[in-house]
Amino acid sequence: MNVKKVSPRFFVSEQIDPHDIGVAAVQGIKTIICNRPDHEIAGQPEAQSVADAAADHGIDFINMPVVSGKVTEDNVTDFAEAYKTVQGPILAYCRTGMRSTMLWALTEAELRDVNIIMSTAMDAGFDLKGLRPRLEARVRQAQGE
Repeated sequence: MNVKKVSPRFFVSEQIDPHDIGVAAVQGIKTIICNRPDHEIAGQPEAQSVADAAADHGIDFINMPVVSGKVTEDNVTDFAEAYKTVQGPILAYCRTGMRSTMLWALTEAELRDVNIIMSTAMDAGFDLKGLRPRLEARVRQAQGE
């Protein structure tokens, strides 16, 4: 499990395995969000197996699959609702962590400067240059423009 800290409350990872959940529990993770659809590639652990392991460790689990390259506004709305209400720290995962980071960034755009969001993501190893126009649009939308 390759966990990257995006913020004190939010961490991302590439695909995790049920065996990784014990490590997440020791690290203090309270909620896991799966942003990867089952069967995206052969042999990946199904979300339910990760959910079962999370339950065994007292960690909440939310299955919120997002199709690679197709982060929709509904995906962002669902993620934002969960992000704002679940107990943290949160660990979100997908294939590489990019989808989860994009969802976080689009959620944070309602509250934070786009440059800070992009810099924070870059510090965690995620280049969101291509997401800038969408982030800026969310800022304008949040400001009522």
